[in-house]
This record gives sequence, structure tokens and C-alpha cells, in this order.
Amino acid sequence: MLNSTEPDYNTQLVSRCKKGDKAAQYRLYLEYADAMFNICKRLVSNRVDAEDLLQVAFAKAFTKLNKLKNNRKFGGWLKTITVNECLNFLKKKKIVFDELPEIPDDTKETDDDRIQIDSETLRKAMDELPEGSKIIFNLYLIENYKHKEIARMLGISASTSKSQYARAKQLLKDKLLKK
Repeated sequence: MLNSTEPDYNTQLVSRCKKGDKAAQYRLYLEYADAMFNICKRLVSNRVDAEDLLQVAFAKAFTKLNKLKNNRKFGGWLKTITVNECLNFLKKKKIVFDELPEIPDDTKETDDDRIQIDSETLRKAMDELPEGSKIIFNLYLIENYKHKEIARMLGISASTSKSQYARAKQLLKDKLLKK
């Protein structure tokens, strides 16, 4: 048996899961739960909802695991499921994404513009963003989705995604400079 520091460890766990190995499922859960929970928490804010969505995402992944063709892509596949579960949850809440005028991002950051903040202060400031802006900020900056992908996932225009992202950046900058 491989240990978790070897690259094929998770691939082998996925193979074992496909054969119904519950211990392998538990190990995969332990490997990915923290990262997937962080995605849920960033997108939905409420801890209880994030915990519920994490469980739903893993349950869906394990029931559809045989559809995964390349076991090496499990992490990305699980991330997609997790993000989609969060977005489906948010769509039911009918989050409004205001159509804002596009804000040109011509602000070039210099060393003088940078401020030193700890991760907890940043997390709290991000939690205070308007829900629509926060979702787009997280999907674009943290989860690395393109504005076209975000637009498709949320049923909005790419320009709305861009303007909400620019709004989130400006609001964060304003909040953090006040602290």
C-alpha cells in the first residue's frame, strides 16, 4: 500500500472507492474535506450551510464516482461538484447580481499601495462583502474561474461578473485601509 506522500495514493484510493471500499472513501474524505469545506464556507458564509453542502457534495461524488474516467482528476472533479452544489444552494436563495457599470481596472499596484494584513482580517472583510460580489470575488480570484465561466454558472453576463469583481476589490481595499 502506498502512503499519502506518494503521487498515486489518491488515484489508488479512487480505484478502491469504485470497488465499494468504504475505508478508501473515508480516507478520500479526510484528504479533501478541509479544502472543499473552505470552498463552501467562502461561497455561502454560513458554517452550518457550508457543512451541509460539503456532505451533499461528497455524497454526490461517491454515488457518481464510476462516471469519473480519469482517477487522477478526482480533486478537480470534486471541486466542480462542490462549487456547483454551493451555487445551486445560492440560486435558491435568489441572490441578486446588480448590473453595474464596468469599472476599468487601470489601477496598477505599487509597493506603496500594499498593506500588511493577516488572513483572519482578510477573511472577515471578505465576509462583509455584498453576497453577489463576494461570490464572484471568490470564484474568480480564489477558485480561478474565468468571468465567462462565472457568467455561465450564475446566469449573468460576463460584464456583470467583471463589474462585481471590481466592486468587491474596491470594497475590500476600502475596508482594509480603514482598519
